[in-house]
Amino acid sequence: MTAALTVLVADDEPGVREVLRRLLGASGCRVLCAADGVQALALARDASPDIVLLDLNMPGLDGWGVLRGLREGSRTRLLPVIMLTSADAMADRIGGLELGADDYVTKPFHHAELKARVEGVLRRHRRSLAANPLTGLPGNTAIEDEVERRITLGEPFALFHADIDRFKAFNDAHGFAAGDRVIVETAALLREAAGENFVGHIGGDDYALVTGATDAPLVAQRLVTLFDERAPGMTPSATTRPLTLSVGIATTTRRSFAGYRQAATTASEMKGYLKAHPAALSRFAFDRRGGREAT
Repeated sequence: MTAALTVLVADDEPGVREVLRRLLGASGCRVLCAADGVQALALARDASPDIVLLDLNMPGLDGWGVLRGLREGSRTRLLPVIMLTSADAMADRIGGLELGADDYVTKPFHHAELKARVEGVLRRHRRSLAANPLTGLPGNTAIEDEVERRITLGEPFALFHADIDRFKAFNDAHGFAAGDRVIVETAALLREAAGENFVGHIGGDDYALVTGATDAPLVAQRLVTLFDERAPGMTPSATTRPLTLSVGIATTTRRSFAGYRQAATTASEMKGYLKAHPAALSRFAFDRRGGREAT
């Protein structure tokens, strides 16, 4: 296992926590322990572990509640979870997998099997996440999955496509190192503006956000305001024209989408509309079915 790996162990049995702490610690992992569900959920949100080993039977908030909480939170939605179950709890294993657990290990567990399952889940997670190596944000697969999940559940949503205006010219003038800095700082700014909402990196200077439909106007305004406030500090002093952001938004407020590609095409069209009409400040544009609203 990777030395930098952080594992959260959530189990109300002190003996189990200690065994896992020693086993995983001996493999070079940093091990965090929680004795109940409330503590586990708080640690998962605050400490950003790489993986969670989750017992189902805990006091207060049980493993089911923790798993639901993890899958509902934007920062923990994609966090890999391995359930710890008793050998005869087939219904628990099936239910956990349906709720979004990645794998399970039965108690009493074999050390070699546990380590192999942790490593296997992490390998699959990293492949599926396809995180952008520069920003660490989820990539295209995760963006599509998030939108499709909301469509399947019938949840109202807004899909943002954000693009830095005149970025190629900036890169040519100041070099790739300066360009990479802008990309990384913009990613951090998007996370700040989005709050608990989903943020992804399509590639290059293109990003995606997924929010609730009612949250979208506030997030959009906060995003362009933050970018215009901080753009001068992102760029070299020799930059004569500050960078701006164009944000196209597809929303279910007045329409529905059959799938991710339809929503993505709509958001991209709105972004293209803005980029075809340059302005001195960052802007966003919502698709309103037959009408378009730009700010």
